[in-house]
Amino acid sequence: METLFFIIILMIFGFYSYPAILWLLFIAIYSVIFYDVGVYFWIVFITFSIFILNEKIRQNFIIIPILKYLKSNEINFKIFKNIFYFNEHTFLTNTFKSYKEKKLTKEENDFLRNDVEKLFIFENNRYIDFIKNKKLFALCIPKEYAGLGFSFFSYLKIIEKFAFHCSSLNINDILINSINSSKILLKYGTKKQKEYYLPKIAKEEEIIEFIFTKTNFKGEVFKDAKEELKIKLEFNFKDYNNISTLIIVAFDLYDPKHLILKNTNLVTTFALINIETIKNTNSSENLTINYKDIIGEPSHTQNQKSFIKSLLFYKKASFLSLCIGQSKSNLKLINSYTSLKDEYEVSKKEIKEIEEKIAQIVSFNYLSTNLRNYFFSINKDDSNIDFFNHIIDYHISKNFKKIAFITIDILDSNKFQKIKKRVYEFIEYSNNLDKSSFDFEHIFIKNKSIVIIDKTLQNYISSSINLNIKSFIFFLTRGYFIKVDKELKRHKKSLIWVSTNFNALLNFSSLLSKKRKKIINEKLIDIFSWIHLLKLIIKENEDNQNSNYKFLVDYICQYGFYQIQKEKENIFQEIPTFKILLPFIRLNPYALKPNNKINTKIIKFIKNKENLDEICASLSFLKDNNKTIFFELDEALKLQNECEDLHERIKYAIKHKTLKKTHFSETIKQANKTGVITKKEYEKLDFAYKKRLNLFT
Repeated sequence: METLFFIIILMIFGFYSYPAILWLLFIAIYSVIFYDVGVYFWIVFITFSIFILNEKIRQNFIIIPILKYLKSNEINFKIFKNIFYFNEHTFLTNTFKSYKEKKLTKEENDFLRNDVEKLFIFENNRYIDFIKNKKLFALCIPKEYAGLGFSFFSYLKIIEKFAFHCSSLNINDILINSINSSKILLKYGTKKQKEYYLPKIAKEEEIIEFIFTKTNFKGEVFKDAKEELKIKLEFNFKDYNNISTLIIVAFDLYDPKHLILKNTNLVTTFALINIETIKNTNSSENLTINYKDIIGEPSHTQNQKSFIKSLLFYKKASFLSLCIGQSKSNLKLINSYTSLKDEYEVSKKEIKEIEEKIAQIVSFNYLSTNLRNYFFSINKDDSNIDFFNHIIDYHISKNFKKIAFITIDILDSNKFQKIKKRVYEFIEYSNNLDKSSFDFEHIFIKNKSIVIIDKTLQNYISSSINLNIKSFIFFLTRGYFIKVDKELKRHKKSLIWVSTNFNALLNFSSLLSKKRKKIINEKLIDIFSWIHLLKLIIKENEDNQNSNYKFLVDYICQYGFYQIQKEKENIFQEIPTFKILLPFIRLNPYALKPNNKINTKIIKFIKNKENLDEICASLSFLKDNNKTIFFELDEALKLQNECEDLHERIKYAIKHKTLKKTHFSETIKQANKTGVITKKEYEKLDFAYKKRLNLFT
């Protein structure tokens, strides 16, 4: 019993991060009172205490010998830092920053609802002409240069509408690369370059794009025979669009003779190149461009690499908007389609499975839209841009593909072959995205002073003890004693528990071998993504107390914590020594799979057309015309809803054995013959049935 109390008190010390001297005093006093310890114990204890409490002794007898053993003044050891984790004060002190949803101006709204809407009366091969006529290339160019002067957020709303109605992947690439090119000219271009190129781009006299590459091209400054400044640039431009007339590339400018750069011989810069120049150059040669082709003045004081990251951010945000638009389209199709399914032929099991899938699509829409709004309302720096890009590349991309395959699986009629083909195109597009790398911020202890190494390791050990003890106690109690405010109390407690456990696992992973670390790191990144998405969705709910989507927040939290639980189990599965703990971890999970009740609640909510339109049309998507599959679905659904009372009457007759349950067409014939429905009612039901049948054959 004394030992149990001893362990419990030590855990309390670790939970509250008490200083080392209190630990040592407690151990000494407790040992004197409750244990019969001898001289050897006190020799070891006092020696250990001196090493722990005396910095100089610790550094001279522990740190320095370690460094000598390693034969260099470094420790090849990652210690993660600044990975914010949630604690008991997070929600009580309103740690999360509120954000306001980005709004469009009246002019942007009118353009979206009127001009862009007309796009969808055209066939695919006329989209480019329409884009030109509607000045979409001029979208983000200021009015002073003959552009529309709209925000980039308005572009995201436009491309979302494109994705809702048509296969817009090629259009997206053309537009986003043009917009990013305009941003480069606006930021780095000289007055002369801006005044010459931007109006031409706005009027579609030139079509421009920025070429993204994994690594920058290399260019070297030299003087030609006429003593004119030239740049010899690596020539491997293969991926430019066939309608472009100009391209912009980022490259590392080498100037060893300081012909351009005075204080350095290397700087990242941009060049604007005419497509004809590339076409006239042999692919085996380097491309030679003039100094005047450089955008602005090369300067190592400007952070071009950071700016390129922001351009990548815009491209990822554009892909996110494509996912949102396509998933809204999928949701509307599936909801209408499944509502039209012959309920007499669908089993309860099938209905539950379909409801579960639809709930996933609805939650993906809600989560993705909030994620985009959030990142466009905060100050962006390199670290959160990297994280946002990672979430798009892995988390959103993975979940989008999941709901895309759900759509293909549910739409089993040949009538939807075009839709399925478009969904497959989106999946392929997602697979071909360049994945940006992401790593946790860490301290790499290298060439630091003995004092810094000592301090860092001390903090690391202290935080590891604290996090592991907290994680263990939260596991035993399910975070019951965590103090949070009332709103979404259960989910907030779970978030603190998960976050603490994540940081403990992160610290632990730094001790693993490289091979194990790489495997586990991918799973940790997935957990980290979910933690921040759940934080976002909980905060969004707090900011909108009157929101109609509280049940969706509840579903996303249940689903997210369930996904985290699975990743945690996978981590322990990867470590042979820890596999034995798996039953223990499964005994008290973060969350179970969302139950059928909440799925049914979501389905009931979107059965209301107004609610579905609100989810699928955050900015009033165009009204469906009679050429679209949406129109056919809505017409069939409208007819079916008008016959709802008749369906109920037939169900009642079947239940009371007035009618036999057979194929629907036979059942309604029986109903007419037996007088359950009149001939006029039979004709109405038969017409609605044939309209519906047309969509399933």
